[in-house]
Amino acid sequence: MNPQTPSPSRETSPSPRAARPGPPEAGPVPDHRMPPARSPWPLGITLALLVFASGLAALIAFAVTSNSDLVVQDYYEQDLLYQEQIDRRARTEPLAERLRVSHDPALDKILIQLPSEHATLDTAGEVHLYRPSAAGLDRRWPLELNAAAMQILDAQDLAPGLWQVKIQWTTRGEEYYVDRRLVITADNP
Repeated sequence: MNPQTPSPSRETSPSPRAARPGPPEAGPVPDHRMPPARSPWPLGITLALLVFASGLAALIAFAVTSNSDLVVQDYYEQDLLYQEQIDRRARTEPLAERLRVSHDPALDKILIQLPSEHATLDTAGEVHLYRPSAAGLDRRWPLELNAAAMQILDAQDLAPGLWQVKIQWTTRGEEYYVDRRLVITADNP
């Protein structure tokens, strides 16, 4: 190449501004393109965290306000005495045919019938009406048998539903225990 000949890259062409007649430019040309789209992830993550926090708060509120009564308050002590309870049940098993617990809706009474040989003066015990759904409704009565080995309890104040009737008694130095399910029906007007 000849040093006096200008190279093609050094060629100077007239500036496009100089070629355009008219007023000078006032500034940059405005860009009319769409703004870039926002990502939905931050909003989705925020909503997911809010739903999780709301669910957790609802679960905590439910746990705090729910009734968490134990079946019995002294469950540990009762567990230690369970062998004695097994012995009482074993002694009561042969009497099961002659034990009755029933509800008479017409009279609104609970009828308890023990074997006739247990209707003695030395028979003592307790009748416990246990409400599985609400410990505060439990009732206790002393066992007071008549001459026919029967006891009648008033059921007017008992809520309708399932009850567990637990009867523990001692006669002639031997302890006995039976529990039966009983359904108290609602009053029929």
